[in-house]
Amino acid sequence: MAVRVRDMMTTDVVCVQAGASMRTIALVLGRYAISAVPVVDDDRHVLGVVSEADLLHRLADGDGRASGADRTKRSAVTARRLMTAPAVTVAARTEIAEAARLMQEHRIRRLPVVSDTGELAGIVSRSDLVKVDTRPDSWVLHRVGRLLMVELDLPHVRAEVRDGIVTLTGRVRLRSSAVSVRRAVRSIEGILHVDDRIGFDADDLSPFALHAD
Repeated sequence: MAVRVRDMMTTDVVCVQAGASMRTIALVLGRYAISAVPVVDDDRHVLGVVSEADLLHRLADGDGRASGADRTKRSAVTARRLMTAPAVTVAARTEIAEAARLMQEHRIRRLPVVSDTGELAGIVSRSDLVKVDTRPDSWVLHRVGRLLMVELDLPHVRAEVRDGIVTLTGRVRLRSSAVSVRRAVRSIEGILHVDDRIGFDADDLSPFALHAD
């Protein structure tokens, strides 16, 4: 089963409200040694995020060439005007691969996690996601073995694990079964790559097979 953001997130989230002063935000970031803090309303819906970079915009001297957004941040005295909005958030049920993609795409280190009804439910950071890649090979082998033997009932498919790389060997009846096994194994946390060497007796995915009598 794929690891989701809810499995890795921190639920004890430090946040501020829109009326928080710049001084309060700076104290919160320093006290909790974090680089950004979500801004929420009274119902804990995420309005935006204030980061160390946003504070730097406020402190930097203007040179006459700043954008409108930068000028707004430099004149801000509360989180409402200082924050970056709308915030990039992620649902708790999202798979971690998608969370990692969002972090990379938006060049951010932390993502507020929201519930199905939009309230702040947690926070997930880059370091949280990196932990998934530190599963020992023995743990991965045990998890893959259980998948093959118990969940999929495929005693003729075998797995070896080395440095997070899983090699699958053996034979199944249909090519579609081999594809399904590979996908199921790839969804297990801690696996960096799947080397699929599973053989099959019939190619039911071939266009010719689809038209066979």
